[in-house]
Amino acid sequence: MPKNTGKSTEDFLAQAEQDKLRLERDRVERAAREEVRQLQRMLELERERAELAEQTLDFALSIQHPPNKQPIPVRSDKANSAIPVLVASDWHVGETVDARTVANRNTYDPDIARKRAVAFFQSSARLIELARSGVKIDTAVLAILGDIITGYIHEELEESNALSPTEEVLFAIDLIVSGIDYLLDKAKLKKLIIPCCFGNHGRTGKKRKVSTAARNSFEWLMYQFLGKLYEKDKRVEVIISDGAHLYLDLHGHVIRFTHGDDIRYQGGVGGLSIPMRKAIDSWDHFQDCQYTVCGHWHQLLFGPDFVVNGSLIGYSAYALSVKARFEKPQQAFFLIDKDHGRTLSCPIRVEP
Repeated sequence: MPKNTGKSTEDFLAQAEQDKLRLERDRVERAAREEVRQLQRMLELERERAELAEQTLDFALSIQHPPNKQPIPVRSDKANSAIPVLVASDWHVGETVDARTVANRNTYDPDIARKRAVAFFQSSARLIELARSGVKIDTAVLAILGDIITGYIHEELEESNALSPTEEVLFAIDLIVSGIDYLLDKAKLKKLIIPCCFGNHGRTGKKRKVSTAARNSFEWLMYQFLGKLYEKDKRVEVIISDGAHLYLDLHGHVIRFTHGDDIRYQGGVGGLSIPMRKAIDSWDHFQDCQYTVCGHWHQLLFGPDFVVNGSLIGYSAYALSVKARFEKPQQAFFLIDKDHGRTLSCPIRVEP
């Protein structure tokens, strides 16, 4: 029997009904509170949208009334002066590249060498004119840094070259002299400085010499002829190096020119940057300078204080055999600004 609690069945039923009503009231109150919260969130969103619309309207109205602009004065760069440096190296004018040996990605012979040399001087004149829009230019540097000829330093070259070393010298002089005259005329230069360094390919024998390298270089002899041709022209100054390095002061910024075959590089994913840093650090202990410019490696590279030149010949079977990175034929151009040092740096495209 159920335990007697003193409440009748009617009392239990009444209590149950009250509990049911209380639960229903609580449910309704919770639902009402949730609805109020949702309405508050919607109201907050509408308020944010109204503020955003007001900001957008303010911005739109402000466009109709532009702010008080402060005009920027035109900088008078014409008062500043700069010297463009054109780097010519690794032309190898008498060498041939058979397209079949490099997957048809390049071909080269003396006729193509002439066309690329013409393009080099034409592009250089255009770059000088472009730079002249910002600075005063009346002097330029044409740095000839060796391996203009290929020579017979390897037996294979005696077989594959289109020209002998002496024929290459005569051919190269024609190309360079034509280019010098073109620059003086088309680039409207009052002065053209021509620092000349001999390369490793121009040597008369197969073995490399050090202290007597100049006296045993076809290129050094070619530079002597070049100097003689222009010795009475005050617009042209030919400077010929008797050693590996040549130093030139441009607006107080000293440049070291060299062919670059003294730099030791045996490949590596880091490229030429690390060998260049080592070489420059060593050379600076002997003679300090601000910039070092070299050729030899057929890889155009602009570093913070150095320039490695590309080539006119482009990629060859030899480059493929030593796993050199593919590069189109190109040469280096940069400006030495009187106040800021090296500024504009870019390739000189030589493919017509």
